Amino acid sequence: MDVEIQSTQAEGNGVFAKSDLEMDQPVCLIPERLMITSVVDQKLERLLGTSSIRRAQSTVLAIKLLLHYFDQKSFFRPYLDILPNGFDIPLFYSMEQINKLTGTSVKQLVIKDRFFFAMQYLSILSLVQKHPDILHPDDFTVSAFMWARSIAQTRQNPIPTEDGQALALIPLLDMFNHRPGPIKSDFDPSKRAAIVYSDRKVAKGDQIYMSYGPKSNQDLFIFMGFTNPELVSHDSLKIQLSLQQNAGTLQKQRILESYGIEPQALFDLRYPPLVESSQKLLLFLNVFLLKADDLKKPLDALQQIIESPTVETIKWLKMRLLVMRRALVTGKEKADSKLVQDLFECELRLLDAIEVDPLLQVSE
Repeated sequence: MDVEIQSTQAEGNGVFAKSDLEMDQPVCLIPERLMITSVVDQKLERLLGTSSIRRAQSTVLAIKLLLHYFDQKSFFRPYLDILPNGFDIPLFYSMEQINKLTGTSVKQLVIKDRFFFAMQYLSILSLVQKHPDILHPDDFTVSAFMWARSIAQTRQNPIPTEDGQALALIPLLDMFNHRPGPIKSDFDPSKRAAIVYSDRKVAKGDQIYMSYGPKSNQDLFIFMGFTNPELVSHDSLKIQLSLQQNAGTLQKQRILESYGIEPQALFDLRYPPLVESSQKLLLFLNVFLLKADDLKKPLDALQQIIESPTVETIKWLKMRLLVMRRALVTGKEKADSKLVQDLFECELRLLDAIEVDPLLQVSE
């Protein structure tokens, strides 16, 4: 492997070429025996038993990481010793920092993730207390689980197994920084190894990047601790909606159920074209805004109204976008870190793209 790890000012550690590389040239190969995986071994089998936790592979990977971390004789000790101790991700935010996200779609997701984390911790703690010989309760602290979960979420990669798929922490591969583009890493079943290929020509001394895949900036912010305002095509704005209780609510609920839509849900307003990217939201709004006279129409006429964006739906969306823009502009002005400012910028740029969608240019 003709590469080396160097520290960068903007991106932390990264992987750099020690010689010129051609596009699609193999950069490194990491055997499976060097990976920590979510495959349930004997210790985890005893600890988890029939718990539903074992179905959450990322959580299982975090637990296995802790088992190795507290084992001073672990084969993975050299890898464990170079893992980061801190993270700039919302799981570690104070409530004051979370409130700085007001106006973004991320704030609700962060609060939801914090609640999910707390429930997971308590569930695992009850198992740990029954098996102190596997993982001592004094070691399984909130901070230890936060660290392990963060390592897993920021570094995990899927690998194929005999039973389907597992998640793995792959030394060196998890040192590559992200650059949007085609995914140039793979797992070779015949070699039982992960392989990274160069995504373009790389000169000696330059950093080698890899794509983490088509992730939204919201996911990158929550789970990775960075964003890319230059690319928002995978992003969405979250809109929480529910049917109002009135005379037509039951009928509207049945109509929504026929389309597989809940009467109360968090909807995605995605990157245009809206008619293709945000169908469920548009369907919900069409039903949500139906008048009493509309509900009396024959089914075929009613279906035509529901499945084509109405003037009322367009008006509602324009008003909602105006409210969202005001909140985002205000929030960005109050943001006290570049990372949070960039998050606001991502959502504002997505809003810019949505507002010029042809659907919203229809005359009212």
